[in-house]
Amino acid sequence: MLALFTLVLVSQLDDDMPGAIVRRQPPPPPRPCEVELVLKVRRSASAIRLEGQLKNRSARPQTVTMQGRCPNPPLVINGLPEGVHAFDTCAMGPCVANEPVTVTLAAGQTVKLGEGVLTRSGGACSKPFVGGPHPLSMVIAAVGEVPQLCGGEPVQVRGFPEPKPPPEPKPPPPAREPAKRCPDIACGGCPGGYAPSADGCPSCECLQGPALTRP
Repeated sequence: MLALFTLVLVSQLDDDMPGAIVRRQPPPPPRPCEVELVLKVRRSASAIRLEGQLKNRSARPQTVTMQGRCPNPPLVINGLPEGVHAFDTCAMGPCVANEPVTVTLAAGQTVKLGEGVLTRSGGACSKPFVGGPHPLSMVIAAVGEVPQLCGGEPVQVRGFPEPKPPPEPKPPPPAREPAKRCPDIACGGCPGGYAPSADGCPSCECLQGPALTRP
Protein backbone atom coordinates (compact mmCIF):
# COMPACT_ATOMS: atom_id res chain seq x y z
CA MET A 1 0.00 0.00 0.00
CA LEU A 2 2.86 2.36 0.74
CA ALA A 3 4.48 1.64 -2.58
CA LEU A 4 1.25 2.40 -4.47
CA PHE A 5 0.79 5.68 -2.61
CA THR A 6 4.33 6.76 -3.46
CA LEU A 7 3.84 6.13 -7.20
CA VAL A 8 0.63 8.11 -7.25
CA LEU A 9 2.21 11.00 -5.40
CA VAL A 10 5.24 11.23 -7.70
CA SER A 11 3.08 11.07 -10.79
CA GLN A 12 1.23 14.18 -9.67
CA LEU A 13 4.39 16.26 -9.29
CA ASP A 14 5.20 18.96 -11.84
CA ASP A 15 7.59 17.82 -14.60
CA ASP A 16 9.93 20.67 -13.65
CA MET A 17 10.15 19.64 -10.01
CA PRO A 18 13.16 17.60 -8.85
CA GLY A 19 12.40 13.91 -8.67
CA ALA A 20 9.53 14.06 -11.15
CA ILE A 21 9.18 11.20 -13.63
CA VAL A 22 9.38 12.67 -17.13
CA ARG A 23 8.32 10.53 -20.04
CA ARG A 24 9.66 12.01 -23.26
CA GLN A 25 8.46 10.96 -26.66
CA PRO A 26 11.21 9.40 -28.86
CA PRO A 27 12.20 11.49 -31.88
CA PRO A 28 10.29 10.65 -35.04
CA PRO A 29 12.11 8.32 -37.43
CA PRO A 30 13.89 10.05 -40.30
CA ARG A 31 11.89 10.53 -43.45
CA PRO A 32 12.75 8.14 -46.24
CA CYS A 33 14.80 9.54 -49.10
CA GLU A 34 12.64 11.09 -51.79
CA VAL A 35 15.18 12.68 -54.15
CA GLU A 36 18.80 11.49 -54.43
CA LEU A 37 21.75 13.60 -55.58
CA VAL A 38 23.87 11.54 -57.97
CA LEU A 39 27.30 12.40 -59.41
CA LYS A 40 28.13 10.19 -62.41
CA VAL A 41 31.78 9.97 -63.48
CA ARG A 42 32.77 8.93 -67.01
CA ARG A 43 36.45 8.75 -67.91
CA SER A 44 38.33 8.72 -71.21
CA ALA A 45 42.00 8.99 -72.15
CA SER A 46 41.99 12.80 -72.14
CA ALA A 47 38.92 13.94 -70.16
CA ILE A 48 36.71 13.12 -67.16
CA ARG A 49 33.02 14.02 -67.44
CA LEU A 50 31.03 14.76 -64.29
CA GLU A 51 27.26 14.57 -64.69
CA GLY A 52 25.05 15.89 -61.91
CA GLN A 53 21.67 14.16 -61.62
CA LEU A 54 18.53 14.16 -59.48
CA LYS A 55 16.83 10.77 -59.05
CA ASN A 56 13.29 10.45 -57.66
CA ARG A 57 13.31 7.49 -55.28
CA SER A 58 9.72 7.88 -54.18
CA ALA A 59 6.49 6.54 -55.66
CA ARG A 60 5.05 9.97 -56.43
CA PRO A 61 6.16 13.07 -58.35
CA GLN A 62 8.66 15.36 -56.62
CA THR A 63 9.51 19.00 -57.33
CA VAL A 64 12.85 20.54 -56.46
CA THR A 65 13.57 24.26 -56.76
CA MET A 66 17.22 25.29 -56.71
CA GLN A 67 19.10 28.54 -56.61
CA GLY A 68 20.20 29.47 -60.12
CA ARG A 69 23.92 29.62 -60.90
CA CYS A 70 23.77 30.89 -64.47
CA PRO A 71 25.81 30.55 -66.64
CA ASN A 72 26.69 27.35 -64.74
CA PRO A 73 24.16 24.57 -64.09
CA PRO A 74 22.32 24.77 -60.73
CA LEU A 75 24.91 22.65 -58.92
CA VAL A 76 28.39 22.90 -57.42
CA ILE A 77 31.18 20.32 -57.63
CA ASN A 78 33.09 20.34 -54.34
CA GLY A 79 36.55 18.89 -53.78
CA LEU A 80 38.29 20.14 -56.92
CA PRO A 81 41.93 21.28 -56.57
CA GLU A 82 42.61 25.01 -56.56
CA GLY A 83 42.41 26.49 -60.03
CA VAL A 84 40.48 23.53 -61.49
CA HIS A 85 36.93 24.26 -62.69
CA ALA A 86 34.49 21.78 -64.18
CA PHE A 87 32.38 24.28 -66.14
CA ASP A 88 33.99 26.18 -69.01
CA THR A 89 32.04 29.39 -68.39
CA CYS A 90 34.67 31.85 -67.13
CA ALA A 91 34.43 34.05 -70.25
CA MET A 92 30.61 34.19 -70.33
CA GLY A 93 30.07 36.64 -67.48
CA PRO A 94 27.09 36.71 -65.10
CA CYS A 95 23.55 36.32 -66.41
CA VAL A 96 21.17 39.27 -66.40
CA ALA A 97 18.40 37.27 -64.69
CA ASN A 98 19.61 34.53 -62.37
CA GLU A 99 16.25 32.96 -61.61
CA PRO A 100 15.69 29.81 -59.54
CA VAL A 101 15.57 26.54 -61.46
CA THR A 102 12.63 24.21 -60.84
CA VAL A 103 12.67 20.53 -61.80
CA THR A 104 9.70 18.15 -61.47
CA LEU A 105 10.49 14.44 -61.49
CA ALA A 106 8.00 11.67 -62.07
CA ALA A 107 8.14 8.65 -59.79
CA GLY A 108 11.46 6.86 -60.37
CA GLN A 109 12.65 9.43 -62.92
CA THR A 110 16.25 10.66 -63.21
CA VAL A 111 16.96 14.17 -64.53
CA LYS A 112 20.31 15.53 -65.67
CA LEU A 113 21.11 18.92 -64.12
CA GLY A 114 24.37 19.59 -65.91
CA GLU A 115 27.73 18.24 -66.97
CA GLY A 116 31.27 19.41 -66.30
CA VAL A 117 34.54 18.33 -67.89
CA LEU A 118 37.99 17.92 -66.34
CA THR A 119 40.85 17.57 -68.81
CA ARG A 120 44.42 16.33 -68.91
CA SER A 121 45.68 19.56 -70.48
CA GLY A 122 43.41 22.16 -68.85
CA GLY A 123 41.95 25.06 -70.78
CA ALA A 124 41.11 28.74 -70.76
CA CYS A 125 39.10 28.40 -67.53
CA SER A 126 40.86 25.58 -65.71
CA LYS A 127 44.20 24.08 -64.81
CA PRO A 128 44.84 20.42 -65.70
CA PHE A 129 43.14 17.92 -63.40
CA VAL A 130 46.07 15.89 -62.04
CA GLY A 131 47.08 13.96 -58.93
CA GLY A 132 44.69 12.67 -56.35
CA PRO A 133 42.51 10.83 -55.76
CA HIS A 134 40.21 13.79 -55.08
CA PRO A 135 36.90 13.41 -53.13
CA LEU A 136 34.35 15.09 -55.42
CA SER A 137 30.75 15.68 -54.43
CA MET A 138 27.71 17.40 -55.86
CA VAL A 139 25.80 20.09 -53.95
CA ILE A 140 22.63 22.03 -54.74
CA ALA A 141 21.08 25.00 -52.96
CA ALA A 142 17.40 24.01 -52.65
CA VAL A 143 14.88 26.73 -51.84
CA GLY A 144 11.23 26.71 -50.81
CA GLU A 145 9.50 23.47 -49.93
CA VAL A 146 12.12 20.76 -50.29
CA PRO A 147 11.57 16.99 -50.50
CA GLN A 148 13.75 14.73 -48.37
CA LEU A 149 17.14 14.78 -50.09
CA CYS A 150 19.86 12.17 -49.82
CA GLY A 151 23.08 11.22 -51.57
CA GLY A 152 25.86 13.65 -52.29
CA GLU A 153 28.56 11.46 -50.72
CA PRO A 154 32.07 12.12 -52.10
CA VAL A 155 33.30 10.06 -55.04
CA GLN A 156 37.03 9.39 -55.18
CA VAL A 157 38.30 10.51 -58.59
CA ARG A 158 41.97 10.20 -59.54
CA GLY A 159 43.39 12.89 -61.80
CA PHE A 160 45.63 12.44 -64.78
CA PRO A 161 49.40 11.87 -64.35
CA GLU A 162 51.49 14.97 -63.80
CA PRO A 163 52.78 16.23 -67.17
CA LYS A 164 56.46 15.65 -67.74
CA PRO A 165 58.56 18.82 -68.02
CA PRO A 166 59.68 19.56 -71.57
CA PRO A 167 63.23 18.42 -72.34
CA GLU A 168 65.89 21.08 -72.17
CA PRO A 169 66.89 22.32 -75.62
CA LYS A 170 70.17 20.97 -76.91
CA PRO A 171 72.91 23.56 -77.37
CA PRO A 172 73.52 24.43 -81.00
CA PRO A 173 76.57 22.79 -82.59
CA PRO A 174 79.65 24.99 -82.74
CA ALA A 175 79.86 27.08 -85.85
CA ARG A 176 82.26 25.68 -88.41
CA GLU A 177 84.85 28.02 -89.74
CA PRO A 178 84.57 28.52 -93.46
CA ALA A 179 87.14 26.64 -95.48
CA LYS A 180 90.15 28.79 -96.22
CA ARG A 181 90.75 29.52 -99.86
CA CYS A 182 94.40 29.71 -100.75
CA PRO A 183 95.51 32.04 -103.51
CA ASP A 184 96.66 30.57 -106.78
CA ILE A 185 100.43 30.80 -107.21
CA ALA A 186 102.85 29.78 -109.93
CA CYS A 187 106.34 28.72 -108.91
CA GLY A 188 109.16 26.85 -110.54
CA GLY A 189 112.68 25.67 -109.97
CA CYS A 190 112.19 23.55 -106.80
CA PRO A 191 112.83 19.90 -107.63
CA GLY A 192 112.08 18.80 -104.04
CA GLY A 193 108.78 20.63 -103.77
CA TYR A 194 107.64 23.69 -101.96
CA ALA A 195 107.35 24.39 -98.28
CA PRO A 196 103.93 25.49 -96.94
CA SER A 197 103.52 28.97 -95.60
CA ALA A 198 102.52 29.74 -92.00
CA ASP A 199 98.81 29.90 -92.93
CA GLY A 200 98.87 26.43 -94.49
CA CYS A 201 98.73 27.60 -98.06
CA PRO A 202 101.45 26.69 -100.54
CA SER A 203 104.34 29.03 -101.09
CA CYS A 204 107.14 29.36 -103.59
CA GLU A 205 109.76 28.59 -100.93
CA CYS A 206 111.68 25.47 -101.83
CA LEU A 207 111.99 22.60 -99.36
CA GLN A 208 115.51 22.44 -97.96
CA GLY A 209 117.62 20.24 -95.75
CA PRO A 210 116.60 16.71 -94.83
CA ALA A 211 113.34 16.98 -96.73
CA LEU A 212 115.41 16.75 -99.93
CA THR A 213 117.51 13.77 -98.75
CA ARG A 214 116.80 10.64 -100.71
CA PRO A 215 118.21 7.17 -100.18
